[in-house]
Amino acid sequence: MATMTRARYNAQTSVPQASSAVGVGSVELFQDVLAAPASNSYAALSSLDVVSRAEVLVKAELLGEKCLVMTLEEYLSLLDIYNVAFTQLGVPNINQTTDTVSQALIANNNWPLFKEQFLNDHSWNGAKKTAALSNFLNSDDTVVTPAARWRHAYKVPDDYVRGLRLNGEEMRPVSKHMSGTGLWEEEILTNDIGTHARCIVTNSTTASLEYTFLLCDAEISLLTGLTRYAMSLSFAAFLSSKFGKPASEKAQLEALAEEALRKARRADSSIGSNLTPPNMNLIWARM
Repeated sequence: MATMTRARYNAQTSVPQASSAVGVGSVELFQDVLAAPASNSYAALSSLDVVSRAEVLVKAELLGEKCLVMTLEEYLSLLDIYNVAFTQLGVPNINQTTDTVSQALIANNNWPLFKEQFLNDHSWNGAKKTAALSNFLNSDDTVVTPAARWRHAYKVPDDYVRGLRLNGEEMRPVSKHMSGTGLWEEEILTNDIGTHARCIVTNSTTASLEYTFLLCDAEISLLTGLTRYAMSLSFAAFLSSKFGKPASEKAQLEALAEEALRKARRADSSIGSNLTPPNMNLIWARM
């Protein structure tokens, strides 16, 4: 259960501190926040003065407890995605994502699957991480051995969506390169007690993985405005069958979403080196 915590934000360093004392010589912003356990859940906020996006914190330590913090602005990012989608679908907007009206329930039921599929569609800059991986182990801490053509198996992080680069190398066609340091694949492996794990298999003795991670709802604001807008239109297309839209209207929604995605991908790719997998039309998956 989320609890209301009073926290002080230092606008110069963006470091959250307990509200027991006010420092001198720095600009400090007092905001009410809901401190919730770090997970894919989110919580609406009340009585919060939003100053600017630059001062929004996504993750923080409040009063010594690791937690996930969603400011009103971050909450509105998710609420706006819902309401832009509802507007495209011609259904009433909602006041908060926890509303119990039918459109909110439909959106909430479909959002987790859609979000993962959307993030898988492109290497969005706001959803990339790099992590050092560890070997996948048996119950006695011995290393799980992958298929014969690979020497090492590394377990992917819990928030993994899709691998982008391993040790700086993109995934190469296995049909051309059957072995060699830096080449890799993704496989499901099983250890001696039957535990299945999604792994990166490679011949490299170390594994630094750049990957797309599963943003929690409070982190949606890490995506650019263009990306969130494309996400909204794509969500509308994804939900269209749920609201009984005819094939012609679904096609129009998909066309609008695809155009928004094209612009968002182009803008996002201009920021850095991005990878877009071919034929990844996962957001149009029918349910």
